[in-house]
Amino acid sequence: LPVISAVGHEKDVTISDLVADLRAPTPTKGAEIVLAQRGNCLNRLAVLLEEPAFTEPEEWLKELQEQVEELQADLVEGLKQPLFSAAHRLKVLQGDLLGCSPQAMLLHQAERLHRLHSALSTSSLHGLEQLTDRVHGLAGRLHALSPLAVLDRGYSITFDEQGRLLKKSSQVKPGDSIQTKLHQGRIHSRVESVGEE
Repeated sequence: LPVISAVGHEKDVTISDLVADLRAPTPTKGAEIVLAQRGNCLNRLAVLLEEPAFTEPEEWLKELQEQVEELQADLVEGLKQPLFSAAHRLKVLQGDLLGCSPQAMLLHQAERLHRLHSALSTSSLHGLEQLTDRVHGLAGRLHALSPLAVLDRGYSITFDEQGRLLKKSSQVKPGDSIQTKLHQGRIHSRVESVGEE
């Protein structure tokens, strides 16, 4: 926890001034610093709560899933061309080998082809594994940021009758119908009373 020293003796330096995270000249100034930071934090939180991830979590998650699917499709397409190019090179090399008459040259080129094929297979598999790991990593990060993952930890999201997200109790009154989204399923309820805390 951050510590503010605000003893108030401007001409003196106390031990608490030396070990505190911040020194304020007076207790009043210390309180002003704390309240200013609190206001900044609340403003940032209010902006974050207006983000699509909180206002429309399912739509936001759907868009991210579509982006992941597009990346996967691009990944597959990106791997096809190098493989086709490598296969074409192998065919050209095979044709060159067949055109050589000495038996030793033929054996040498066959061994070279085998080495190239092994290196190509190893390189392709390694590249595919790296890209697959990256996609899995992105999917894991996406899941960790998902509001649905928060529901899995026991939290819930509550909406009014029109499907608007409820952020404070003053948005409803006794007798209103509400629905709560859980990790699995929904609960439909009627408000009996409303309080601030």
